[in-house]
Amino acid sequence: MMGAVDEQDEVAREHRTHATNAEMSGGLFDGFESYRTPTEADYRGLLTSGLIVPDTNVFLNLYRYNERNTQRFLVRLEETRRPTVGA
Repeated sequence: MMGAVDEQDEVAREHRTHATNAEMSGGLFDGFESYRTPTEADYRGLLTSGLIVPDTNVFLNLYRYNERNTQRFLVRLEETRRPTVGA
């Protein structure tokens, strides 16, 4: 049978083991960063320096628009363009 001191030592040893394992395993979102809730700074960064990648359907729909709307769209798309690195 274990005495009270031995039980306390065993409990303390288990707590240390769990704490060490938690430190080694990292945080809740490690490897799953995309599941965290975006902050205001995340949204600000996206809206000020995000990359716009139109889907193919966006360009195919240009054939459906009248000429005026097609030109307006292309002007807006051109306004969002940024120089590429090294260009």
